[in-house]
Amino acid sequence: MRQLGDGQLELTGDPGIHDVTRPVTLRGSFAGPSTDSWGGRRAGRSLAGELDREAFGLAWNPALEAGGATVGRKAALSVEAELVDAAAALAA
Repeated sequence: MRQLGDGQLELTGDPGIHDVTRPVTLRGSFAGPSTDSWGGRRAGRSLAGELDREAFGLAWNPALEAGGATVGRKAALSVEAELVDAAAALAA
């Protein structure tokens, strides 16, 4: 994960789908850290990006009668995560 500044971040990973591995980059924001009502430490992350499914060998796409494709080439990815400091939670 790379901090881009102003609460923005970038995460690059190498997912494997059908024995094909390609890099995928998600960009997003960081919220926190903050203290919840019970004294626990929390931080949030929101990430979004897309992958080209055909780059992973997922080329199945029957044509519609009226023309066009059934499935889009790009797949949207979205991650919403809340991280909890386990050590702080145990100490409380």
